[in-house]
Amino acid sequence: MLAAIVFWTSRITLAIGMALLAVGCVESQTELDPGSRLPKWFSMPSGLHRSDLAVRLTSYSGRELDARMELIDRQGGIIATVVGRQCWHPAMEGKHVYGKGFTVDTRYTYVSVDGIIEVLEHRDGPTFRLSNDAALLRQASEATSCKKTP
Repeated sequence: MLAAIVFWTSRITLAIGMALLAVGCVESQTELDPGSRLPKWFSMPSGLHRSDLAVRLTSYSGRELDARMELIDRQGGIIATVVGRQCWHPAMEGKHVYGKGFTVDTRYTYVSVDGIIEVLEHRDGPTFRLSNDAALLRQASEATSCKKTP
């Protein structure tokens, strides 16, 4: 009897572990600053204004498509969801000191969804902004690899 319990417990634990590896683990969750424009892959729903909407970014570790963005209405309903890849921006090269953190106040990542790239500006706090800097967008578009560590 005890052997059967141990057998099934180990099987269940293994199955849960494999499932977590398949979907990844949530690394962080942030919101788009209310003063920032919507990402290009979202369109403004008819009858709504930017102030009626929020965008939540959930970043995952351990999976290929590691960024999920949700367009959310005032009642908390999810209007649209996209998934893509989030990478450290090439401008961050050499701006991180292991064990000490970043040497700059603004940290840049970019997210690619179906070939559409947005550059994200991260500062201290729970929000991010979308960059309108053409040079940063060009650098992200020309990046030859997706760096997962700064």
